[in-house]
Amino acid sequence: MNTIARFTVALLIHTPVPLLGQAHSPSPCDTAQTTQAMVQCQQPQRLAAESLMARYLRDARALTPHRARLDSTQAVWEAYRRQQVDAVMAEYDGGSLGQVDGLATWIYLTSDRARELWITYLSHEDSIPKPPGQP
Repeated sequence: MNTIARFTVALLIHTPVPLLGQAHSPSPCDTAQTTQAMVQCQQPQRLAAESLMARYLRDARALTPHRARLDSTQAVWEAYRRQQVDAVMAEYDGGSLGQVDGLATWIYLTSDRARELWITYLSHEDSIPKPPGQP
């Protein structure tokens, strides 16, 4: 698969679709023309995902009697995330769009890990808000 086709598939997979009936407000990502602009427009999503995961991890550590197990699992998960992002970026053979897709993968995996932490450790706590998209 060529680089443009891979980027198009990655963009389709990682681009949120507005719900029916909701107005779609343009974002800088809609008009980003350079790799640097594409990476820059993803930074708020990366920061939000990392912040949510850090909060849920902190809350889970406070609640679980098995903190050492949670910490070791988190360390293994972080190594997995790094390897997965590296694998995605390698598909671009050093091309700059690998940065865009790698960052999108980082955001997706981090958001997914936040949901996992909430479901496993926090879903029974009424005082801790659900992650976005969680029913």
